[in-house]
Amino acid sequence: MAAKVQGAPEDALGWSEGIEEQLGPAAQATLRMLDWGRLCGQVATFAQTTLGQRACASMLPPPTAAASERAVQETRAVDALEAEFAADPDFGGIQTAQCGQALARASRGGLLTGPALQAVASLLLGAAKLQRAVRAAAREAEATGYEGLQPVTEAFRDVATLPELAAAVGSAIEESGAVRESASEEVRRARARVRTIEGRIRGILKGYQGEVTEQGARMCVAVPASPDGPPKGILLGSGPGGSTWYIEPPAAVPLNNDLAAARGELYGAEEAILWSLTGRVGDERYALRDSLDKVVWLDGVAARARYGRWIGGVLPELAPFPKTGKARGGGGRARQQAAEEAVGDGQGDEGEGGEQEEAERHWVYLRRLRRLPSSAG
Repeated sequence: MAAKVQGAPEDALGWSEGIEEQLGPAAQATLRMLDWGRLCGQVATFAQTTLGQRACASMLPPPTAAASERAVQETRAVDALEAEFAADPDFGGIQTAQCGQALARASRGGLLTGPALQAVASLLLGAAKLQRAVRAAAREAEATGYEGLQPVTEAFRDVATLPELAAAVGSAIEESGAVRESASEEVRRARARVRTIEGRIRGILKGYQGEVTEQGARMCVAVPASPDGPPKGILLGSGPGGSTWYIEPPAAVPLNNDLAAARGELYGAEEAILWSLTGRVGDERYALRDSLDKVVWLDGVAARARYGRWIGGVLPELAPFPKTGKARGGGGRARQQAAEEAVGDGQGDEGEGGEQEEAERHWVYLRRLRRLPSSAG
């Protein structure tokens, strides 16, 4: 079985959060009696992305018969995708949570960091990989005449992969999230200047006893504290317990000032790259959000299918419930009578009979609830 969702309670995995706003007390009590939260937690362990795990851990039963049928069709499609066409959806490396945060920040006009841009690129590359897998399975299914993959193929037919944006992020941002030196001429020139000044300062500091280090963004030497006081130079600070002094020799002061200016220039050049890529992400935020939603949706459906295979489950065949009792009120009786007449005329689901509300076909009406006599006394 897949690993448990990290940081989630073992019993419910966050299922109870916000449930009060979506369900009434009776529905909550029913689901808790069925241990629904634990079931969702078990399904969530089969999801491969952070947002997919969260979606599975907080899912609710479909509210209508049509939604239930759609969920069954989705699960059947992904189950066939994996079991029959060997197209295992791979979500590895897709940083869904970080990507979602990045899109929210970009939509508010905020600057995206290098790691945030890498998360967006991971979504695009992952969505493209999933799309290729789905298309390959769809071609094989078409050759065999199988049509059960439609829910997945429709979702990923037009998923946005934006290869130009993914390539731009990859060429400008390293895997660690740092801006590449090749991102622009300004970055290359500023980094070369920083390296030159750092080398000159290091050459000066090596002439002093002590370890070359930095304190407060200024290069200095770390020397042991002495009762005679610090050596000649600027005391930048001391180590824990006062056992070490950080000294900036007079010869290093002007070069440290130049280094601070060079680093400021480098920061400005790197920030310009980040703003440029952030603007492109902001321009495509709706397409990116759609891709993120589809990836998380597929991860959740795949988790349901995998959990079903793990427990040896069988997909249900849904059938409408027959009505019992009578609907209250004249309006309810009139609709029921009209439906019965339509069926009697052989119209079935066509004509007026086909216009019946779905709730009228599937709900079970109860005349009354009878309270059990108290056993007290």
